[in-house]
This record gives sequence, structure tokens and C-alpha cells, in this order.
Amino acid sequence: MEEEKDICQDTNQTLFKPCQGSEEVPCNKPVPVSLSEEPCCPLHLRLPPPDVRPRAGPGCASGAGGCSHGS
Repeated sequence: MEEEKDICQDTNQTLFKPCQGSEEVPCNKPVPVSLSEEPCCPLHLRLPPPDVRPRAGPGCASGAGGCSHGS
């Protein structure tokens, strides 16, 4: 029986690359090649910065986050 190899060690395949991880936590999990330049596993996915714009609550007329409704 043929020995199983890691998909990333197969030089003939082009569908998977090893995750680059981060400087603090290296990672070599196979991840599918996608349109991004640096595909990574879900653990090392770089998320965009959060949207910190204030939102008005339901029924509030103020859109600036200064609603005093309910106080």
C-alpha cells in the first residue's frame, strides 16, 4: 500500500498551499488556494477592522448615537 503524504508536499497539485500562520504562531495546515494572495486557515484569518460608527436604536430620531430614549 502507498504511504499517505501531506497534500502540500505533492509538487504536482496546485489546489492547496500551507497556511502562513503568523510570526507568533507558525502554521502549516493545508488551505485551498483562493483569490487572495496569502490563503490562510480560519485560525489565522485576518479580519477587517470593525465598523465603529454609532447606530441609532429602534425608534430613536438621533443618528449621532446621542439618543436619550429610555433614560
